[in-house]
Amino acid sequence: MRRNAIIVGYACLLFTMWGGYAEEITVEEADEISPIAEATSAISTGIEPTEKPQTREEFLEALDEAVRLSLGGDRGEAVAAYLEIIAAGYNRTEPLYNLGVLAEYDEKGARYAGDDLGYAPAFYLAALEDDPEYYPARLNLAVVYHETGLIEDAAVEYRKLLGTKSSEEDIARYNLALIVLEQGRYEEAIGLLEGAEEPYADARRMMLIAYLNEKVGAPGRAIKLWKRALEEEDVGLFAVVAERHLRELRGY
Repeated sequence: MRRNAIIVGYACLLFTMWGGYAEEITVEEADEISPIAEATSAISTGIEPTEKPQTREEFLEALDEAVRLSLGGDRGEAVAAYLEIIAAGYNRTEPLYNLGVLAEYDEKGARYAGDDLGYAPAFYLAALEDDPEYYPARLNLAVVYHETGLIEDAAVEYRKLLGTKSSEEDIARYNLALIVLEQGRYEEAIGLLEGAEEPYADARRMMLIAYLNEKVGAPGRAIKLWKRALEEEDVGLFAVVAERHLRELRGY
């Protein structure tokens, strides 16, 4: 049973055609070892299994409690609760994944800003070792790499999601398109975006494909997409961008 309350979504992808990249992952030294750092060490050395196996009902109840502690800000207790679930052995993948998500946030709830961010990939990799088809962990791993400047590593993980027919594939295609766009590979970026199940699902996607069509010398196609984006309810403040591109393409 997945807990997606804190899973990566479109609102958390901070890259646009006008954006940039963050610094590479670092783990800052602190006066005290954080619960997340201790959990990483415990995972790497191996957790002693409990004598009594956990039932499904017990697992779900324990996971609900751990999620409650996570969302309530009880970081140390949440980490301890997740480690207990892992030790019980019924399902390791979800608590490992949730530990990764917890590492992405600082104690004030800011994402990709805390000292524990550098530990997040270790949890996602452990979850994927347990279940290689747990796509939320693959996506979050890729986004953490992307957010922290490990662009080639991010691209590798995004590509592993292509062809999975999952909801995570859709986000992976968009983010991977942003990477290849930055590298000047515009045709490939168009192919990635138009290969999605719903390539024109929102104004942002239309605008990005319109921009790419400008880059490959297809102004007629670009004009159609800019105009179409303006008709979308979610265009919002980006309407200014679409209108500017239309004026430039029309020569006035």
